[in-house]
This record gives sequence, C-alpha cells and structure tokens, in this order.
Amino acid sequence: MIKLILINILLLGLLATPVLAANITKYTFNDIVISNQVVEIEASVKGTRKSGYSTCNYYSDNYIQYLGLYAKAVFAGSTAQQVRDYCIAHYSERVL
Repeated sequence: MIKLILINILLLGLLATPVLAANITKYTFNDIVISNQVVEIEASVKGTRKSGYSTCNYYSDNYIQYLGLYAKAVFAGSTAQQVRDYCIAHYSERVL
C-alpha cells in the first residue's frame, strides 16, 4: 500500500513538472527610435499569461552605452510585437 502511494506521488510530480516549469522567451529589437534616439532593446519574458516576469534592457545605437533596465513581475506578451510595444512604453521608467 505504501509503495502504491509513493508511486502515485512520483507520477503526479512528473506530470506536474512541465506545467510548473516557467517558459522564458528572449527578444532583441534593433534600431528602435524612441524620443528621436536610436535604441537597441534586449527583452525577456518569463512565465505564462497568468503570471510572469518581464525585463527590458536598453542600449544606445550599436550597443555603445547601457541606458538602463525596466523590470516588473508581469507578463509582457506572447508575441514579439507585444513585447516590443511593452518595452517602448516603459522606456521612460527605466532604472540606470
């Protein structure tokens, strides 16, 4: 009986693992014009539509200078366009 319970617990754990594993998607957006400045953006989105964490790293044209980071515990989007728009919208809120 104890073996059966342990096997069931292990099987449930194996089945739940893919569901609990967070998805991480990375994006690079080059030559984005924000406030008359050319910006390079590296973004990552971790999680699902229900919960997540998104980061946007900003660089000057050709990655010459680091311009800052915006990060928040939200899901920025599931498409490149959504993530791009999210990072552009939060450019002024970045932290150096």
